[in-house]
Amino acid sequence: MRHLLIALVIGTIGLVTFLSVRPTHQITDTPEAPSALIDTIDRQHVGICVWDHSGLRESPGKRGTYITPVYFGEQVELLGESQYLPAEKRTYIKIRLADGKEGWVNQYLFAEKAFLAVITKSTDIYRRPDFMTLKDEKFEEGEIVAVAEVRNDWIKVIGEKHHKSGWITASEAFSIHPNDILIARLYRDAMNKENAYQQEKALQEIAITYRQDFSQLTQLVQNTLQEVGLRTILPEDKLYITSSNVNLRALPRKDSGQVLRALDEGTICAVLDKGKREPIGNMDDYWYQVEYEGEKGWVYGYYTSKKQTP
Repeated sequence: MRHLLIALVIGTIGLVTFLSVRPTHQITDTPEAPSALIDTIDRQHVGICVWDHSGLRESPGKRGTYITPVYFGEQVELLGESQYLPAEKRTYIKIRLADGKEGWVNQYLFAEKAFLAVITKSTDIYRRPDFMTLKDEKFEEGEIVAVAEVRNDWIKVIGEKHHKSGWITASEAFSIHPNDILIARLYRDAMNKENAYQQEKALQEIAITYRQDFSQLTQLVQNTLQEVGLRTILPEDKLYITSSNVNLRALPRKDSGQVLRALDEGTICAVLDKGKREPIGNMDDYWYQVEYEGEKGWVYGYYTSKKQTP
């Protein structure tokens, strides 16, 4: 039984390396992670990257030949070698990636002898495993963390880029279930989008793709989607761009020639005027004169929130 539990948890950690692959959407229960289960994890040679795009190099130091990036949440194998560089005042450790690549990384960017988890409800952070050391910050639902140490009912966790770290209590406050880790990663990516429109679009994709009972974090996605959706409701004198690289033209014609600039998806513009309707290919919409960052021009309505519905 012990070996089965170890295999389950190690498989969970390894999943994050392959988050770009869609799961089969099999609905599974999402159990809590009791300390009894955590204690079975063999993490002596496991490290978790807590900094996105950490550089793997052939030799210790900034001058070492760059091999590949290591991504936030990625599991690595610790090879037991380290080297301190006085010139950089840093320690480098040697690791192996899941594809067999080996190299050196900045020790600070990794949680050693750790495993991956996701916070499932807002929870207090303590400086030490003592209730009298409460910090003025919390881990919030959906945050991905590395669990570095377990001491009775206390768990030491490290957040992304060490922005938050410390001890938490109550094992039900986090999960090591693969479904929860997957949704947390997709949620993180969605919330890192540049603007509310892009965030809403990414959250909608998660909500559509994964059923409500796929993970205990799907409700977080739904709640955040409602909040973000409210931010994308614009007054009549505003519109936002709904496609990438939409041309802002000097004149309201496709063949006008002069393109002033390209507008990114989610860009919010002030509407100055509504022009004539013009069919273009299988599209049929109005031109809108808009202003963005002090520059005035025309955009085709089909590529904006003003798009005409059939």
